[in-house]
Amino acid sequence: MTRLDDETKQKLREMGSTSLLSAFDAQDDDLTLGMPFEERIRLAVDDAHAAFTHAKVEGLIRRAGLRYPDADLRRIALIDQRGLDRDIIAQLGTASFITRQLNVVFQGFTGSDKSYLGSALAKQACQHRYRAYYIRMPDLEEAWATAQDKPGGREKWLRKYSAFTLLVIDELCNASHNSSYVRLKIMRSPRRLSLACLTKTGDRLRIIGYCYSKSRNQSTRSARCSFP
Repeated sequence: MTRLDDETKQKLREMGSTSLLSAFDAQDDDLTLGMPFEERIRLAVDDAHAAFTHAKVEGLIRRAGLRYPDADLRRIALIDQRGLDRDIIAQLGTASFITRQLNVVFQGFTGSDKSYLGSALAKQACQHRYRAYYIRMPDLEEAWATAQDKPGGREKWLRKYSAFTLLVIDELCNASHNSSYVRLKIMRSPRRLSLACLTKTGDRLRIIGYCYSKSRNQSTRSARCSFP
């Protein structure tokens, strides 16, 4: 394949295909000499798609509002000493709980790294190309209270937060008595949404799964369930 002429390059830029153009330019003619045309096209598309996916994931992570941007489920220290189940951590890393519409609750005392776990979980969801967001419950409540005074504010608030595939809510116990109402407003959204709630309860760090379902009168019921 000969090098692309300037006109073709400009057309690719106008179509927003700069990653594909870069992949073509990066190909080494000596290394690809004798390679079938279709194979060179496939390699260029693979490289361009990898660059596109990386940029998309980085964008999702950047907009997720993580408290700990460098958090990683694979780098959780002292898993065994904390009493955490490695299999559950691995399952959370696959983000399968999102496709199953399973909600997660992290329970633990102050300083047990619940916020780190929540950030890591949201980041992992982003790496699976899900829209995730981390927020403190007091901040979520404040946003809800502010929305009350604006025309259409409630609907905009609900659309904003229910648009995420995973919403990580930290400091659940530090919120006011309205927190349950705010949380239920999101859970009752018609959009598919998983919640990860971080609460200061108990004498050790625990991970619990809860499945939520809607009854005929739109009330929300919860049933404790285990991870696969």
